[in-house]
Amino acid sequence: MGDAAATSGLSPAPAWCLGLGQAGKIVLIAGTVLFLICALINAVDRSEASRPRLKRWTFGLGTLSIFSALAILAVLFVNDQFEFNYVASHSIQDLAIPYKFAAVWSGQQGSFLLWATTSALFGLLAVRGAGIYRRWFLVIYALFLAVLCGILSYETPFDLIPDFVVGSQVFMPVRGLGLAASLQNYWVVIHPPVIFLGFGALTVPFAYALSAILTGDIVLWARQVRPWALVSLS
Repeated sequence: MGDAAATSGLSPAPAWCLGLGQAGKIVLIAGTVLFLICALINAVDRSEASRPRLKRWTFGLGTLSIFSALAILAVLFVNDQFEFNYVASHSIQDLAIPYKFAAVWSGQQGSFLLWATTSALFGLLAVRGAGIYRRWFLVIYALFLAVLCGILSYETPFDLIPDFVVGSQVFMPVRGLGLAASLQNYWVVIHPPVIFLGFGALTVPFAYALSAILTGDIVLWARQVRPWALVSLS
């Protein structure tokens, strides 16, 4: 419970932003569950033709959950919602819009969310061409994304600042701590997304390699994984 005196004179946080924050928590938990279901049904079901829609939709919806969480966090940053601890710790009102977007991934939780987003994107693109490796590819990839979603569900960027919660009322701090001066550079807008695109692309060769081992075919997979390996190295 926050101290009522400390919040006197502060404006209540908008209900729609609080709802967005709750939605961010929910989609990350949903992503964890969906990816675990995807991994489980692919691990226990050997038939490629069995329940293809369920296998496809659990992975696709899990990916959509990650994309939604990143979009929600970006909206909270752009709208200066400092009642959220992560936003208040990494942004301030007078930041230029590009730096507000950059602030999304300037901390640990945001970096993990960006990593999960890029990994999910490449998984969605690569799974269609996985062929005979699709079953174990989905198991490995879904487990990897479930771990990232699980971490983000526990260390969530959508927690409120406890000192500004009084009963059922949430108040907004006047300003955040701001983005570190050393990060207020155009490279922080470009560099982390590019780096994490590389990290995300590397998840595809990782999943292919383990799939090849688990299927017992360690020859043909090299041809399929080569384009993805080149993308991750470029």
